[in-house]
Amino acid sequence: TPTAESFVLSMACYQLDKTKTRGCLEEILKAENLDEAYRAGQITNFEAFLKEDDSQISASAFNAAVNYACVQNREKALEYLEIAAKDPHRAAQVDELRKQFTRPLDS
Repeated sequence: TPTAESFVLSMACYQLDKTKTRGCLEEILKAENLDEAYRAGQITNFEAFLKEDDSQISASAFNAAVNYACVQNREKALEYLEIAAKDPHRAAQVDELRKQFTRPLDS
């Protein structure tokens, strides 16, 4: 679906952002002659950005899964649920959607 594909694209954008942020973090960790208070603040900021990127990747994956589930594309829904499940804060939502694929058709 176009909506699911939009969420997949947003997931890719957040993944790219995460890759860039990880590179910045590595540079700060390797940098010499930095004020240690500045370094510590930068590390804290980059780690927070990485957590936010992970959360957004998970949210995008979950939203893609929901949209694939709506059109009965079980394979794609489960593929993106696996990605969303990496975020422990989304575990309950992921489990609930997975149950949709195991319920009898009469339910």
